[in-house]
Amino acid sequence: FPSRLGRILSNGKNDEAGRSTATTDLQRDIQEPNLAARPEKPVLRKPGQPSRLRIRQKQLSGSRSDSGGELPTHLTDDSDSDNPIEYRDDVHLRSAPSTSKYDDDDDDEDVPMGGLASKVFRKDTLALRLDAPPCKDDINGQTADDRRALMHNASIKLARKLSERPTAEELEDRNILKIAARKTMEEKRKLLLRKLSFRPTIAQLKEQQIIQFNDYVEVTQAQAYDRKADKPWTRLTSTDKALIRKELNDFKATEMDVHEESRIFTRFHRP
Repeated sequence: FPSRLGRILSNGKNDEAGRSTATTDLQRDIQEPNLAARPEKPVLRKPGQPSRLRIRQKQLSGSRSDSGGELPTHLTDDSDSDNPIEYRDDVHLRSAPSTSKYDDDDDDEDVPMGGLASKVFRKDTLALRLDAPPCKDDINGQTADDRRALMHNASIKLARKLSERPTAEELEDRNILKIAARKTMEEKRKLLLRKLSFRPTIAQLKEQQIIQFNDYVEVTQAQAYDRKADKPWTRLTSTDKALIRKELNDFKATEMDVHEESRIFTRFHRP
């Protein structure tokens, strides 16, 4: 027993010494990094070298061709609690089984097209001509010369018809020439011209309330008479002037209407 206990103690000391040396080495590596260290595998691929993804795809395709059979769709694990692992390619393989090139062509031809696919579907010129209905001329058995002769006769008839000038009766029957409408238009034009030619009087404009009394100046006709050389008041005698003054005074006193309060302001000429 004592020898066994001593062996255990010596092993414990050795383990502690090994742990201490490992920790010191780790601390030394952390404190002093090795600048000359290189990775075991290159991180970047060399120029011209294919990527790993392509290499992986080639390996998968080669393995599938070598095996010749279908690959397992899932992997099983030792533990029964986990579900089987399904890959993304499994759904594609189950939904679209492998077929030959000729089978794909047959499937493309038999697939019915929808509304948009039928519109986008491209047809060649020969198919369009075969699908088109036959021409009427071909049905009647006419040749190019026969069609040319028919077109020539139709052009002659059309030119003759256009050269003829239709009569007034034909135009009236076709409702092209409207004599009654033209007559009414002529009567309206004459009436408007007659109304515009007459100048309305001041009284008519006042009655229609077009102008007011202060919107116009009434002008009357007068003879052109030069009164510069003839001054009759310079040739009146004193007796004539006295008679004129007396007549004016009598008019103001008897005939002229004056307010009673304003009569004192009436001016009379001296006799």
